[in-house]
Amino acid sequence: MKFLLRATLIYLLITLIVFGAGGIITYNIFIDAIQLETDRYLIERYRDISNYIKEDPGFTSISDSKIMIVPVDALPERGERRRGRFQFTDTLVWHQGLKRMENNRKLSSFIKTEDGNYKIEIHDVIVERDDIFQSVFDSQTWLFVILGVVLVFSSFLISTWMFRPFNLTLDKIKNFN
Repeated sequence: MKFLLRATLIYLLITLIVFGAGGIITYNIFIDAIQLETDRYLIERYRDISNYIKEDPGFTSISDSKIMIVPVDALPERGERRRGRFQFTDTLVWHQGLKRMENNRKLSSFIKTEDGNYKIEIHDVIVERDDIFQSVFDSQTWLFVILGVVLVFSSFLISTWMFRPFNLTLDKIKNFN
């Protein structure tokens, strides 16, 4: 039994290393997926806003909690605009409900209409990295604990079943006279 317990503990150590690496990979995949979806959402909002600006001949500017549209005298150089039509940045914005600064993803871009040139900035809250880390860590920890308990318990049951003929033979040898 001691040999099997030692082997089980070694397997649990290997599993812990694999779970750690898996947690890092999962964390990075989640970060990339959330950022991609946030960027897609911001681009969709940009398209709606730019259509609105183009259709409204009397448009001047907008500034609210998540959108800022201001007229500009001139657009950046054509090559500069084409290289990065949308400029994405991470920023901190005051969240009125929580009374603290929150991480936001911001899209900045320019639009040219018949009435003038405008700079558009749109931002939205993103899931914080520490929240993602904590979620991945908690899920990996629970999975490891469950796997460890099942592995230890099943190894004792399996060893009892597998070594039964061997133990019977040992008992016969002990009782042999």
